[in-house]
Amino acid sequence: MWANPIAWREASARNRTFGRILARWSFVVLGAAFGFVLVAAYHTGSFNARDFQLALQYTVIGELVVIGLVAINMSATAISREREDGTLDLLLTTPMTPKAYLSGKLRGLMAYLLPLLAVPMGTLALAALYVVTGGLGREDGALVALTGAVSGGANRSMVPVLLPEAALIAPLVTIPFMTFCVIIGLQWSLRSKGTLASVVAAVGVVGVISGIVGLCAWKSGEGISVLGPVLSAFSPATLIFACIKPGEALVETISNSNLGSARVSLIIGSAIAAAVYIGVVFGIHASMVKNFDMTVRKLSGVK
Repeated sequence: MWANPIAWREASARNRTFGRILARWSFVVLGAAFGFVLVAAYHTGSFNARDFQLALQYTVIGELVVIGLVAINMSATAISREREDGTLDLLLTTPMTPKAYLSGKLRGLMAYLLPLLAVPMGTLALAALYVVTGGLGREDGALVALTGAVSGGANRSMVPVLLPEAALIAPLVTIPFMTFCVIIGLQWSLRSKGTLASVVAAVGVVGVISGIVGLCAWKSGEGISVLGPVLSAFSPATLIFACIKPGEALVETISNSNLGSARVSLIIGSAIAAAVYIGVVFGIHASMVKNFDMTVRKLSGVK
């Protein structure tokens, strides 16, 4: 058992049935196998560079969307379900503090999600390794012509089929972003009396925030020089898009400077985005701890 029993219980309870275990590890095994097949298909010539980039982009972003929905659903029901079945009332009679309870929930849920997140991040890492090794000896296998709406016409410079730093900066942003999704779900789970209301509210809030941030990051990357790549890193989807297709995602920076400047800005933006998401998570967590007793008593009808 972990030092925090709530964390251990939250992580282990998700695997208490055969169906849940099968679903979780099937996603991991099949996703990892698909990522390997994707890179192998490109190496053997079944995909050209453009098709490989498109397939890689849709695969990784699609997997992240699925994991994000799982994270929101689990976190949004983590407290409200215990309120409905009476478990929360029992926990409140123990010496467990609100901080330990909420920290345990957050840690346990993230521990459950990390193997799932390893699938898209592992796929990116495998593709990045393929690029770093020069396509395993395949001539021009790791390179593709850089195209995009750059000033002066299409830029035909050869660039990596995937920016190899994606293996590092994608997890740097994605894990804090998923933690942010989980803490939003926990916040609404604490505030809501039932599981349905908490799930609907959490999906709505995360969807609106992700949509606004993603749209702003996408347009900023295209239209703002130097600062654009920094802002592109604030959404995992736009960050992955920029790493796979920098000629389309970071047009203005590449036009006015070069790809090297865009890559440096993207790395700096990833570090800033990670720090921002971590700061927001700590802020929401502190607010939940402060208002925990009042919120629980209000919903239980205690004045």
